Amino acid sequence: MTRVESFERRHWSKQSRIEAGKRPSEEQVRDFREIYLQYAAEESVMLEAQRCLECKEPSCETVCPLGNRIRDWLRLASEGKFLEAAAVSRETSNMPEVCGRVCPQDRLCGEGVEFHWLTAPVTFIGDEDGKVRAIECVQMVLGEPDKDGRRKPVEVKGSNYLIEADLVIMAFGFDASPVEGEDASKLKTNKWGNYEVDRVKMTSWPGVFAGGDIVRGADLVVTAIKDGREAAKGIDEYLRHLSKQGHAGADVLAAERGQM
Repeated sequence: MTRVESFERRHWSKQSRIEAGKRPSEEQVRDFREIYLQYAAEESVMLEAQRCLECKEPSCETVCPLGNRIRDWLRLASEGKFLEAAAVSRETSNMPEVCGRVCPQDRLCGEGVEFHWLTAPVTFIGDEDGKVRAIECVQMVLGEPDKDGRRKPVEVKGSNYLIEADLVIMAFGFDASPVEGEDASKLKTNKWGNYEVDRVKMTSWPGVFAGGDIVRGADLVVTAIKDGREAAKGIDEYLRHLSKQGHAGADVLAAERGQM
């Protein structure tokens, strides 16, 4: 009996999550090496992959903007075919090493994560030594729709509450920061300061393309990668027109898209 066949005889539903473990924090602060440790044995990877395959609602795959075949490479990994699994992953993911770390899969399966939706932080509360001990938050509700149909969060008076904490990680802002200078007027923006683009991510300035947060607002790295793919096709199309018909032909292409 092969190793894989012996695994298949087990009751997968009884398997608990297998953690790879992390390097000690005192080691992490000294370098930029990988934080997570490798699994002690290939069997652990196979077991963990099979545990994920048992998910009855695999939303990780259905909502992936890149269309990653997550269950396909999990199935290969569960069979010990790790190189084949990596090859399948690279077919759709341009940056698997990055996406694997930043993909918000915790929002999709929610395992071990607690989200406080429609909640805004108010202030941090410290102890006598100046160390954080809690976060004061306030609950929000969606207000009435504006003229564009967007419902902005509105504070619920008297709904403040505390969340105990000994460590707080501040997230970076996602406000748009368009380029400045005399050419900035060539780039149309919406009321939030994001660039307006056509179907292949070309801006109102012919030959200039944009995607990701500067177009969408705060979003995911995978949607930025998706935008990059679409922009690459648009750039290729634009440059082909440019090489065959010159700037006039390329400008006609832009005009056909309603960008001029």
